[in-house]
Amino acid sequence: MQLTRICVAWVLVFIAILSASHLVAESHSFQLQAENGISLQINTATTLSVHGEKSRSGSYSYFWHCSAGEIAGSGATVTYTAPPTPDRVFVTVHIVSGDELISIQTLGLQVFKQYVMLKADDMTAWVNLSDPQVPTTWARYINYMRNEAQVKASAGIIGQRVENASDAYFEYIREHHLGGYIEFWNHGWTHARYTKSNIPEKYFDLDGILHDDYFDVFKSEKSLYEFQGMDYDHQYTNMKATQDVLKERAGITLRTFGAPYNKVDLTTAHVIRDIDDID
Repeated sequence: MQLTRICVAWVLVFIAILSASHLVAESHSFQLQAENGISLQINTATTLSVHGEKSRSGSYSYFWHCSAGEIAGSGATVTYTAPPTPDRVFVTVHIVSGDELISIQTLGLQVFKQYVMLKADDMTAWVNLSDPQVPTTWARYINYMRNEAQVKASAGIIGQRVENASDAYFEYIREHHLGGYIEFWNHGWTHARYTKSNIPEKYFDLDGILHDDYFDVFKSEKSLYEFQGMDYDHQYTNMKATQDVLKERAGITLRTFGAPYNKVDLTTAHVIRDIDDID
């Protein structure tokens, strides 16, 4: 009889392991997102929504919980209100179909009172490194901010320098971005600084002479920059390219832009206005 009980117990453990594995596989089809990003001022509200393909027929039920603050509403979309004091808050939703738990999604939110952003830029990938191809200095910075200092920080990504990185690199970016301590932001595509010797060919006429507008600029300025002095198409294409590569490879939307060398002009403002993702 005791042997039978032991065997039954092991069978139940085995079934539980299989169920957990199934749950993890299912969880990738859902994503919990905050409408206004993962940072929230005290006593303010944001909309939380579950997104993803519903791989099963039938209705879903959503059971919400937060470690601090308040949740109002029901279903796949609710309103979350931050607590009156700064905190590190975790919101969890259990997604159920019938009597079966399909997925558990958790989102970290940083609740602040007066915000000071720690800005770091020029994040790249080193494709000659083993996965996740994150440069040592960047890994040290992100680990310190998240696990030791436990303060919100940021990292500006240069799109062209990460576009060929491994899937593991972009999973690393996604994990830390959604974790609540690191916000990755758009730092342009090339980080280029142009002189007469390296400005793109389209700015020359058929005789190889620099167009008048740019010739006049170079008479007063030694350099042009990716987002200062270049035309609308150039700036829009470069800014949008970085948005696209992070959305496609990491599954995240960059909400902030910071120009290389801090060089911008009025055209840059028009480009930011026309890219909906950037606040």
